[in-house]
Amino acid sequence: MAASQFALLKERRFLPLFLAQFLGAFNGNFYKSAVQILILFRLADAGSTRAKVLVTVATGLLILPSLLFSGIAGQLADKYEKAQLIRWIKLTEIAIMIAAVVAVALIAALVIFRDSLSNLFQRQAGEIDNQ
Repeated sequence: MAASQFALLKERRFLPLFLAQFLGAFNGNFYKSAVQILILFRLADAGSTRAKVLVTVATGLLILPSLLFSGIAGQLADKYEKAQLIRWIKLTEIAIMIAAVVAVALIAALVIFRDSLSNLFQRQAGEIDNQ
C-alpha cells in the first residue's frame, strides 16, 4: 500500500521546505500584484492609457532576476550545504521585506505630510485672496 503524498508534510525535514516554498511563491505573487495595482492606480489617477504597457514591463522586470540568477543559484546550491543556504536566503528575504514595509510606510507618511502642507498652504492663500 502506497503512502499518501501528504504524509511528507508530517515529516520534520520536509515541512520547513514546503512552507518556505509556499511562502516564497506567495510573497512573490503578492508583490507582483501589488506593483501592478500601484501602476494601474497611479495611471488611472493621471488619466493615462499606457497602463497595459507599463504593467507588462513591470512584470518582465520582476521576472528578469529569475532569468539572470538561476544559473548562479544552481552553482551555490551545489557548492554549499542546502539547509544553511536556505536559512541564509530566507533571513535575507525577511530583512528585505521588512525594509520594503518600512519604506512604504515612510512614503505613505511623507505623502500625508505633503498633502497636509499643501492643504494648509491652500487655506492660507485663500484667506489672503479674501482679504
